[in-house]
Amino acid sequence: MAKWKLFDYRNDASLFPLFLMTESGTGGMREALGACYSAGMLSFEGGKWGYYEKPGEIDAVSRVITERARADASFVRRAIGKTYEHGGELLELTGRVSSANLAKASNSGVWAFYEGYCTANRKMRDYGWVAPAMDASGYLSGLLDEVVSARCAERGVASRKADLMAALTAPERDTLMRQNDLELLKLAVEITGDEGLAALFALPEDAVLSRLAEFPVFNAKLAAHVKRFEWLPCNYEGCPWDAHYFVSVLQGLVRQSPAVQLAELEAGRRKSLEARVAAERELGLDEGERSLFALARELLFFKADRKDILFRSYFEVTPLLQEVGVRLGLTLAQVRFMLPGEVKAALLDGTVVAAGVLDERRRFSVAISEGGVTRVLLGDAARRELSQSEGHLVEFSGVLKGQCACPGSARGVVKLVLSPRDLPKMNAGDVLVANATNPDVVVAMKKASAIVTNTGGITCHAAIVSRELGIPCVTGTKVATDVLKDGDVVEVDAGAGVVRLVSRA
Repeated sequence: MAKWKLFDYRNDASLFPLFLMTESGTGGMREALGACYSAGMLSFEGGKWGYYEKPGEIDAVSRVITERARADASFVRRAIGKTYEHGGELLELTGRVSSANLAKASNSGVWAFYEGYCTANRKMRDYGWVAPAMDASGYLSGLLDEVVSARCAERGVASRKADLMAALTAPERDTLMRQNDLELLKLAVEITGDEGLAALFALPEDAVLSRLAEFPVFNAKLAAHVKRFEWLPCNYEGCPWDAHYFVSVLQGLVRQSPAVQLAELEAGRRKSLEARVAAERELGLDEGERSLFALARELLFFKADRKDILFRSYFEVTPLLQEVGVRLGLTLAQVRFMLPGEVKAALLDGTVVAAGVLDERRRFSVAISEGGVTRVLLGDAARRELSQSEGHLVEFSGVLKGQCACPGSARGVVKLVLSPRDLPKMNAGDVLVANATNPDVVVAMKKASAIVTNTGGITCHAAIVSRELGIPCVTGTKVATDVLKDGDVVEVDAGAGVVRLVSRA
């Protein structure tokens, strides 16, 4: 049996902050939630990274946490509350970091900021694991499916199961990405209703930016919008959006009937609420069952929202990492491959890890966290550890089964999106197939006619975004990326949780 199993694979992330994730998952998560992973491994190869766990541990930990939630109705909400409590502390700290004059701080002061960030990040993550753990292996989805299946059978409406499930689990609050879209539409409506602004936004982008000060009220609104949402594309690393980006988006929106789009979105919200109430009534859900679905909706929002808190904190802590680099004569990329003990020794004792070692970690390394402590392997040692990871060896009959995350059907050409480097190959109408989706690939998800993933249940990222976009989505197929290839044509019946191969590339 293989020692490791690949769980996620992406671009553009370094040892910092990922070691905080694996250290939390193998340490503090146990005290917070009652279970944790024995070990976690990260691989890095020139800007690409993979996340590995011990085979079977995702299911085992998910089972323990789900059973605890079933025994204690308040367990999950306490964990969510603790996550937000520590998330608030985290953003309070990074807010101070981003506004501080770090150049005037002492080395011990810079280290105190760094250590405080790591502590606050881990505390938030310890409790925040409740969302992925609850549905990593589909246990929560299974509980919900049992309720809906039984009620549909009782009421003779089995054919409507997918639509009823979607109505009952539709999130009640908008993610920050969705809020950004809505607020931009409102700004676009304001532009179209003002002759001066409409004339301004018809000009080239640079001209718009140079003359925005002539409209001080609108300029202030746009500046506030930029400050609130600029970090959204950063994720673990990356470049924030600037005023140029938002102006270009607004110029596109004003040409696309923004008032109509805004009205449609607001009508969609009302219809979603009405559909949920109607579904509860049609299935005759009792108080306990309604509470279970309310918890699922809360988890759907929370899972995305907790990531947004972490991603914002990574953006706001970047000046601190840059200051560490200035003091140590290292680049930001090199600082991102240091462990806390190494940062402390460098700042307080003058013992700096060689730049060549940090560069080698970025080129190719493996980091293993056990008991909340991380060690880094290089060269042959890293290759030996990575060689003990498993892939999937499966037979494929032409049909994949998974869970319905968003109902609907579509037919299209498969495009495997295993990392952001695959984004350019997505065309409108393609079927996006991934191990799991994440904020890096939302731009590709918006082009897809359907989404299919290996992992996840109704609270995974793919489910959240597909619901917001209204795109058919099947999650939890386990092997879609192993048996489907670019160019294959598939039919997706998301309501039935089925993906059928039509033809090979």
